[in-house]
Amino acid sequence: MILAVNRLLLVTGFSGLFAVSAHSLPCRIKNSAELYAPDKFPRFDLELLAASVEALNSVRSQTDPNKATYVTGDFVYDKDGKAKAVRSVGIRIKGEGSFQSFEKKPALKINFDKFVEDQRFRGLNRLTLNNNYDDPTFLAERLAYAVHREVGVPAPRYNNARLYVNSEFYGV
Repeated sequence: MILAVNRLLLVTGFSGLFAVSAHSLPCRIKNSAELYAPDKFPRFDLELLAASVEALNSVRSQTDPNKATYVTGDFVYDKDGKAKAVRSVGIRIKGEGSFQSFEKKPALKINFDKFVEDQRFRGLNRLTLNNNYDDPTFLAERLAYAVHREVGVPAPRYNNARLYVNSEFYGV
């Protein structure tokens, strides 16, 4: 199903878990808050060299030992037509039961300081782009995380995002 593979979900690790006021959030959370605002639909671009694309394409299964290998690429965030690039980030395929090969829109891990020590993007050192391939509504994780936070259970922040790879639309 086309919808099942043409979307990605934006999630970060467990950085902003506690239900506290914005005044007491650490700076890294404040700096990245706009990425998770429900009224925003951020655009991210990954710029990959041919060798990086080839390495990602070579990962064929969830048990492939190369699945955990990061390739290098550039990450670009488009905010209101102004691009903010983070160079030499680590990118790898993620997923166990939800594993998809690179040409089928896998979930991806972006590690901003994998190749450049202490490099950050809006205070984050990592970002996960989930493919959420088994939820055509785009809502299951968003609702589950919202319910968890509402009852005081830590949950990752979440938003949908548009992803382009080498200037070609890759998915939502």
